[in-house]
Amino acid sequence: MSFFRKPPVMTANKGGGADPVDDKMRKNYPTLWDYLASSAWPDGEARKRSSIVVFCEDGMVKACLSDREMEVSLWAASPTFAGVLEALEGRLTEDHPEWRTAKKKK
Repeated sequence: MSFFRKPPVMTANKGGGADPVDDKMRKNYPTLWDYLASSAWPDGEARKRSSIVVFCEDGMVKACLSDREMEVSLWAASPTFAGVLEALEGRLTEDHPEWRTAKKKK
């Protein structure tokens, strides 16, 4: 079952070159890798790639996956770097991931 799905509303792609290839990431974190690396949805429609920010705070590794197309983010935390990637993969494959809307800049 693929959890990499296109949200219902889309805007035009801004480009970004060819999709990167990382077989190890695709094997270990397939949905996270698709959000980060794929320039098209499974139906072939173009999309902006997501971005990820990873930082350490309060003894934890924290990550924010930003879906730049829909202006939403998904957060995860773990004591380890590998754990935070696993946590994001897990969050993405939930039936209803807890995406947060981006705060609008003033």
